[in-house]
Amino acid sequence: MKKMMVIGGLCAFAMGVSAAEFTFAPNVEPKPVTMSVESNTLVRLDRDQTVTIACAEGSERAREWAEARFAEWFRLTKTGWLFPSVNAPRVVAAAFAGVPVAGGDEAYELTARPEGVKVRANTLQGVRYALYTLRQTMLAMPRDVRKIEWYAMPALKVADAPAMKFRGIHLGWYVNRTTPESIEKRLRLAAYLKYNYAVIEPWGTFRSERHPWWGWKEGTMTPAATRRLVKLGKELGITLIPQIPAFGHASMGITSPGRHAVMDAHGEYAPLFESLNGWNWCLSNPETLMVQFEIIDELMALFDNPPYLHIGCDEPAKPNCPRCLAADYRALTIKHITALRDGLKARGATPMLWHDYFVKKRDPKWPGSVANGTDESITILDELPRDMVICDWVYELKCPESNYASLKYFKEKGFEVVSCPCHKIDCTMAQGASVRKLGLKGMLVTTWGYGQGKEKGKVFGDTFAGGAAAAWGSPYEESPLWKWHYDLDLIRNLRDVVHDMGLEDFNDTGTYRD
Repeated sequence: MKKMMVIGGLCAFAMGVSAAEFTFAPNVEPKPVTMSVESNTLVRLDRDQTVTIACAEGSERAREWAEARFAEWFRLTKTGWLFPSVNAPRVVAAAFAGVPVAGGDEAYELTARPEGVKVRANTLQGVRYALYTLRQTMLAMPRDVRKIEWYAMPALKVADAPAMKFRGIHLGWYVNRTTPESIEKRLRLAAYLKYNYAVIEPWGTFRSERHPWWGWKEGTMTPAATRRLVKLGKELGITLIPQIPAFGHASMGITSPGRHAVMDAHGEYAPLFESLNGWNWCLSNPETLMVQFEIIDELMALFDNPPYLHIGCDEPAKPNCPRCLAADYRALTIKHITALRDGLKARGATPMLWHDYFVKKRDPKWPGSVANGTDESITILDELPRDMVICDWVYELKCPESNYASLKYFKEKGFEVVSCPCHKIDCTMAQGASVRKLGLKGMLVTTWGYGQGKEKGKVFGDTFAGGAAAAWGSPYEESPLWKWHYDLDLIRNLRDVVHDMGLEDFNDTGTYRD
């Protein structure tokens, strides 16, 4: 378990402000492994301060990245700097000396004293995380004027490293309620909270140039918007992963509205889907796989050849196509998923897929697990290549560590496994403990449509900040506010993102539109 140590009142600070006039100990999300704070020792962050960066991967590149971020973060008005000259710290590169920072590639050390700020990391990613931590401690100064003149932080010392290698957030892109700007806001926040992957799932919103019929004309996930977000993610340290529904969910929606992203407006493509309801792709049609790979190739190019691609495969229905019914459907399914795997591997990507079709519904062996499989479908797993990532999703139920049985099951079958919680913080933290105990690949926190309606401030906090805490092995404490439990620290972090994007409109700020 991570521990956070806060030490206050160790010494007073200079700059003409007494210790009695100034004390603060900031909260950082996710909480670092160790963090000691001299809460009444001021470290000014202005043009007279120096931030020294030593990065084993390349200090000069890290210095350039830090300088670019400070240009965003210390911009005090939307149109530019409040003062004629830049009032941000000077960033210098230093040679990396001594042993590597403990904790792996993404570990970092951060030391802030009145005489200077120092960052030490093994990679640029570690430098990013050190400065994300630094930013969360920044306070507008001075405290007796109307307008900010400079920033400060407390003197502190941090040593930190993530508990999981794969720390992902899943973002759905929906018609009529998701814009590129709303995705960008969530991506920036996720990067800020030290996630390193984001799965982007278009629900009929991807505006394919090769197949314009594949989705609704109202979709806002254009190639240009996608390229920009992928490039931004790389700069911020979060890799974007595309998702397509390659088996079930072929309507690219849920069942209740009765919509189909293709068949409603383009019935001429009906042979690609199950004949009666179009919920599944038609696995007996050889054109199906060809079309899917044409879309995959387009997505792979737009996402700059990502290391993973999510193929879905959750909640498929029983077949109703005459040719599928007449065939060995188990064999068709194995052939289809294996072909997707083979093609993705040839393209340099590892497939990810949901778990639920491979565990039997109402089987007592899976207490607490989501299961939608049948006697036939659960045997498919043994025939599949093992070099795929199983995404095991449980959203509602908190279980003791030993009772997330399917996590252990998929690992024992030889697959890499990520656990996928959602909006229930107790469930998220319990799954995080199981991932660490079992030595799994990591977590993929799902957000779906949450963050856009009643009482979603708490949900937004529990998914984004709670998921980050679980992935870094940190405790997570909610900040109560009336009958809801809004994470006030997360809201502050979100406001930093709003600042970076230059957002001002009511509907663009905050956690949700209401």
